[in-house]
Amino acid sequence: MREKGRLTSARAVALTALYRVDHEGAYVNLVLGELLDQAELPARDRAFATELAYGTLRWRGRIDWVLSHFVRRSLASQHPYVRNILRLGAYQLLFLPNVPAAAAVNESVRLAKGHKAARHAAPFVNAVLRKVAREGIGLAPPSVADDEAAALSVETSHPEWMVRRWLGQYGPDVVRPLLLANNEPAPLSVRVNTLRASVETLLARLDREGVQAQPSPVLPGSVRLEGAPGLASIASFRDGWFTAQDEGSQVVAYAVDPRPGETVWDMCSAPGTKTTHMAELMGDEGRIVAVDIHAERLRLVDEGCKRLGLGSVRTVQGDAREPVGPPGSADKVLVDAPCSGTGVLRRRPDLRWHRRESDFDELIQLQRSILLGSSALVKSSGGVLVYSTCSVDMEENLGNVRWFLRECPDFRLDSLESVLPASLLATFTPERMETVRAGYVQLWPHLDGTDGFFIARLIRR
Repeated sequence: MREKGRLTSARAVALTALYRVDHEGAYVNLVLGELLDQAELPARDRAFATELAYGTLRWRGRIDWVLSHFVRRSLASQHPYVRNILRLGAYQLLFLPNVPAAAAVNESVRLAKGHKAARHAAPFVNAVLRKVAREGIGLAPPSVADDEAAALSVETSHPEWMVRRWLGQYGPDVVRPLLLANNEPAPLSVRVNTLRASVETLLARLDREGVQAQPSPVLPGSVRLEGAPGLASIASFRDGWFTAQDEGSQVVAYAVDPRPGETVWDMCSAPGTKTTHMAELMGDEGRIVAVDIHAERLRLVDEGCKRLGLGSVRTVQGDAREPVGPPGSADKVLVDAPCSGTGVLRRRPDLRWHRRESDFDELIQLQRSILLGSSALVKSSGGVLVYSTCSVDMEENLGNVRWFLRECPDFRLDSLESVLPASLLATFTPERMETVRAGYVQLWPHLDGTDGFFIARLIRR
């Protein structure tokens, strides 16, 4: 498992990532990438380690429920290494039919023996996982009739408080499909830099580079990659032909509708994905001021602009809750606010376990402060303010918009129908088109295949 301090197996890499997410609060995408770079595993083992880490995190709630039937002491009381060895083994037994049960159990015992803190628990790991192998799949799930939120929490592996909160906001017909979609792998979408390429020329170049790709059926200038290697290894990425960006995120810049020659402020800009999209839509003609409170993150914006060949963007360190520019100086302002991230749980399965319901009050106050602070930049008589989040929580989204309109009656919602791509709107039901015409839209993983994004377009009277 370890060779002179280096992890040498996919399971050891996955376990270390799970331990650090659980015990240290690490982000799985960052820590797993770091561990895989250190381990230097072959491609097949890298893919297996990724499947193990992400799959165990996605299904941690269901796994913990199954394990609770076979352990006397709660999982929370177990040493973090022991707890995550059990989860990792149970994930293979319950969700990976191609992994032989004996291998899942034996390799888990081996992991326990390889860690000083877990060595004493190797017989315990062996006994529990053998019970899971025999009886785990056949366990009767909780009854929806008894407690719908508790039953959905186990079925879909989400925290019960989160399920209960969303059932109150949307009801089961929306929530259950959403929760199930959160457990599906997210596609890799990229945005074509239309200043350097077209969809057709990018697809042709990717084909020459050995990368399988298809044009998006719903968004112009968007391509879906299939089984792509790390982006940094693709020459067309290094040459600035495209940027990785979920299709839901791409819709935000269309809602802003930046035009050549305009002045646009992006108030929470880092890492710059939406900033650079707006610059491309403007033909790199005009001025975009990219604001972020963290100077080190603004370097990501500058690096992205350099790779993409964009010269219309200027970065400014500042707090969007405070005045950062002359009042009324912006044609358009984007507030892509810090949020709960509940729209990206497909990509960030660890986030559902890190997030707490108590986080929402603080986040909503922050979002409202940024909206108020940023609105002063919007010019009168037609200036545009777009508010977006990667959240599906109603209070962070439409709730904040309604609050802002009460606080700032000189703004009103503005229809999105004329600015969003027709190919996207063609996929919407009449009921969803009503919200588009009203000035806002909620994108959903289960309906749109995108990350969950909320977008509202407001105009100053």
